[in-house]
Amino acid sequence: MSKTLMAAPTLAHAVAGQGPTCPVCTRRDNTVWGVKTGQVMFECRECGLTFFDRSAFQVHDYGNYYDYAENWDSNQAFADLKVRKRALLQQLAKLGSYVSGRRLLDIGAGPGYLCHLAANAGWKAQGVEVSENALRIGRQFLNVEYVQLDDIPDESLDVITCYHILEHIEFPDGFIRKLYSKLQPDGVVAVHVPHREPLSFLVRNLVNSSDGAEKHCQLYVPEHVSGFTRESLVKVFQRFGFRPLLIKTSAMWGVYADPFFLKTYLKASDYRGIVRHTLRCLVDNLGIPFGRGDWVVGHFRKELKESPR
Repeated sequence: MSKTLMAAPTLAHAVAGQGPTCPVCTRRDNTVWGVKTGQVMFECRECGLTFFDRSAFQVHDYGNYYDYAENWDSNQAFADLKVRKRALLQQLAKLGSYVSGRRLLDIGAGPGYLCHLAANAGWKAQGVEVSENALRIGRQFLNVEYVQLDDIPDESLDVITCYHILEHIEFPDGFIRKLYSKLQPDGVVAVHVPHREPLSFLVRNLVNSSDGAEKHCQLYVPEHVSGFTRESLVKVFQRFGFRPLLIKTSAMWGVYADPFFLKTYLKASDYRGIVRHTLRCLVDNLGIPFGRGDWVVGHFRKELKESPR
């Protein structure tokens, strides 16, 4: 899809209470949270979701993700897996402690590192992915089985993982309902999303608090279209019939971090970038006890109800 931005609500209209409906609650009871790249960000009073007006842009096409891996061979795929292996196995062990069954679906699986490790540990693991480069690597080198979410039978999965997916979804309500339908009774979904305003960004926003200043945050169109805190992630999932088992924030060098965020700087020999990135990671690690780490991690159990709200 095109990245072209369309006409967005002006800040004046938003303040006047003419903002868009929340893509989770479908209500207009929201406030203006800030502005990013000229686009107004709204915060829902009901569930706490932070979001852009969906009519103001077209969601990004993710079919070209992993373009850097276009010519990867087996050695490069397994080198990438090796760096992630320890953290992913710890995550898998935690998820396995919640359930007795061993059927896992990883949505946004990429090359399938989690699926590969899970299958070797005795899980029936499948992935959902749209990137052609990722699909090629997973199928050719890691023996990953990819499927379509709609083809999964209802109430058949023990665990669903959605790592850095929900912030990209145009309409989270329908997506979360589908997760609920695919899980067995007492099944678990694990969600990782960027914190909308980790400590490093909060500090910058406090310093640069002049009227009209753009907000430092982890929302940006057309990719990151929804923003979360610990509290809002819980409210969103509770709304659709899930009970929180674990909710925390994390940051670089932890179990839930992706260790490759420095890769771009190293390839470009951008040593200033490395310093800036490292300082930001240090600050965000300090923010973890206060719920201001770089990522929000949530594990939620499906509760038996007649239907999600």
